[in-house]
Amino acid sequence: MKALISFIALILLLGALVLFWGEYGVQQPDSQEDAVFVPSSTEETLIDEKTTAYEVTGKLPPSDAFASAAARAEMESQITVFIEDAEAELRTHETDPRYPWRPYVLDITYEMYETDVYVSYVINAYYYTGGANGTQTINTFVFDKNREAVSLTYLVPESARAALLAAIHTKLYEINGIEPGEEGVFASAIAELRFDDLDTFYITNDSLVFGFSEYHVGPGALGAIRVEIPRVALAQ
Repeated sequence: MKALISFIALILLLGALVLFWGEYGVQQPDSQEDAVFVPSSTEETLIDEKTTAYEVTGKLPPSDAFASAAARAEMESQITVFIEDAEAELRTHETDPRYPWRPYVLDITYEMYETDVYVSYVINAYYYTGGANGTQTINTFVFDKNREAVSLTYLVPESARAALLAAIHTKLYEINGIEPGEEGVFASAIAELRFDDLDTFYITNDSLVFGFSEYHVGPGALGAIRVEIPRVALAQ
């Protein structure tokens, strides 16, 4: 019965969101001139670097378009910090080797989603820095045709934000297999999630997709979590 009630509530929330977006729409860029989204080259940089201290694998986007260059710069920054940390930890281990050394591991890749007006880059990373398990993270960049970074505040009118947040709450409860109002770390994390916390998202032709890194709103067994909300008023 609870599952049926949750399903009905989700349908009602999504319906409200559809009405809000359909009525108020979503702001679009004033101009689409001089936009450069898709790289002129399809070449990708594959990473396969292994040392005693670390292993780094993955794929970087090309650097010859504005949006992909921003994502690439962020990925390169993550790799640099990771390598510095791994090498520092190995030096510490060499002076006090209480446990066998396990090389740090980073696998980092990207996804690109392009619509008529927006382009999104999704950065997926798996980190292992010792211990029993690694951690998955997700990060995103969204730009419009004017090469401007796009925020969720820009995309979603204030009148629609409560319905959007409620729909995300409902889906996160379902993904975790818990009921609203339950006690627990992740039940509290979901309940306390606010619109301003939704800073990791991307846009596809069909949906707004929200990303949450591992342990943010769910246990490690779920890894990084994605919540899809049907895209209604983003069509050009």
